[in-house]
Amino acid sequence: MEQERLQKFMAEAGVASRRASEELIRQGRVTVNGERAALGMRIDPARDVVVCDGKRLSGRETHVVILLYKPRGVVCTSSDPEGRKTVQDYVSEIPQRLYNVGRLDINSEGLLLMTNDGALAQRLTHPRYGVEKTYYAVCDGKLTASEIALLVNGVMLEDGMTAPARVENVRTTQRGDTAFSIFGKDFDGSLLVTSIITIMPISLATMMEHVGDICAISSTVGKNFVADPGLHRTLLGDGLATTVASLFGGPANTTYGENTGVLALSKVYDPKVVRLAAIFAAVLSFCPKFSAIIRAMPAATMGGVSLVLYGMISAVGVRNVVEN
Repeated sequence: MEQERLQKFMAEAGVASRRASEELIRQGRVTVNGERAALGMRIDPARDVVVCDGKRLSGRETHVVILLYKPRGVVCTSSDPEGRKTVQDYVSEIPQRLYNVGRLDINSEGLLLMTNDGALAQRLTHPRYGVEKTYYAVCDGKLTASEIALLVNGVMLEDGMTAPARVENVRTTQRGDTAFSIFGKDFDGSLLVTSIITIMPISLATMMEHVGDICAISSTVGKNFVADPGLHRTLLGDGLATTVASLFGGPANTTYGENTGVLALSKVYDPKVVRLAAIFAAVLSFCPKFSAIIRAMPAATMGGVSLVLYGMISAVGVRNVVEN
C-alpha cells in the first residue's frame, strides 16, 4: 500500500486536524511500531501500528460535518479548566470525535464547522488555500479612518500580528455604535517572496524618479543636491516621510515634479519658505471651507494653472537634458 504522511493518517482517523496532529507528534504522544514518531514521517496504514495517547488508530472513519451556531459565552476548546461551556457539549452525543474548524472568541457568536475530517479542516484553515473568513462586528462609538487603517494593515495581538483584511459595510447603529464587516485570510508566508518580486520593479522605478527629480531641482536652483546632502540622505528622507504618512493613512511622500515647477516659477529657493508653505498647506487641509473654495474653482481656472505649472516642469526637464 502507498505510504502517506503520519499527520494525514491521524487526521483521517479523526484524531485531530493536521496541524493539531503535528503538535501531538511534537509532544511525543504518538508512536509508530513502538517507536516515538517524528514530524515528516511516512507510514503504511496497512502494515504500521500507530498509537496516540495509548490508543491504537484504526485508520479512516466515517466523516461527519456539522454546522454549529456558537452562542456567546461558549469556548471553542475540547475542555476548559475553568468549567465554562464548550462547543463539545453540543456534540457530545455524536459517536465520532469532532473538532471545531477555526474558532470564535468567547464573546463572539456565529457559524462554526465541527468535523472529524482532517483533510477538510486543513483545506479550510491552511493559509495557502486562501479561504476567506467573514466577520460581522459592532464596536462602541464611531470607527475612525485611522482605526479602519489598523484593521486593514493588521493589528498586533498577544499571539502576533493579524493578517491584512478588508473592512466594508461600515454603518452607524440606532444606538450610535458602528457596525461593519471584516473579510480576511490567514497570512501565507509563501506569498512573501512573490510580494517582494512584484514590488521590486516599482521600488526601483520610484528611486529612479527620485534621482531624476533631485537632478531637475539641482538644475533649477543652481546647486548640486546629488553631492550635498547626497542621494543617500534624500532617499532616506523620502522613505521616512512615506512611512510616517502611511501611519496616518496619508499618501506616499515623493519629490513630485510640481515642486520643481513651483521653484522655477517663484524663484524662491529658501528651505525655510518651503517648510512654512508645507505647514500652511497641512493646516488648510483641515479647513472644510478652504477645501470647498478649491473645489468650487472653475475647471478652466484649474486647467490654466496646471498648464502653466506643467509647462514649467517640461521646460526644466528639457533644459536639464540639454545642459547635461
